[in-house]
Amino acid sequence: MRRFAKIYAGFNQPATIAFLRGTKMTGKEFLNKVLESRRELDGKLEKFKHLQAMATRITGAISGTPTVSDKSFSRIESAVTNALKQSEDVTDEVTNFFNQYLKAEKLIAKVPAIDERLVLNYRYLCGDSWREIAKTMQVSLRHLYRVHGNALETFEKIFVNGDKCAQMSPNVTLKTVI
Repeated sequence: MRRFAKIYAGFNQPATIAFLRGTKMTGKEFLNKVLESRRELDGKLEKFKHLQAMATRITGAISGTPTVSDKSFSRIESAVTNALKQSEDVTDEVTNFFNQYLKAEKLIAKVPAIDERLVLNYRYLCGDSWREIAKTMQVSLRHLYRVHGNALETFEKIFVNGDKCAQMSPNVTLKTVI
């Protein structure tokens, strides 16, 4: 049991916990997963750029030297190979992120109120902080939190019901549809 506890220790985010339990994710959990993926991907891209720059410096240093021992060459070859492998991993993660991003973007576009849609876009797709969003929208933080709460309620209905909720008129409540 302890071995599994160590394995799952990194999976403390609500979306991942819901996935591991086999339950459906809520709309907010989905949006948080997109935001978390964006931040994680940004970190990995920075790491990849660093590795790529190192590999370029190393291979540039080798090309200027007349002799290289087999041992040092194999270490350099290994470093370049690792950088290329990291490149493939980052490419896969970018593809997965963009699939999530596009799905979130399509669902957020179905939110009828423009201010709610803007808050969701700024927060979860752009990754802006609450203060940045409030400044951009020229509203107080308190009002922003209120709009965000309403936006999450609307998004949750869209996320759970898919296109059905987007086709409802604003006067119809979810209870009358169910």
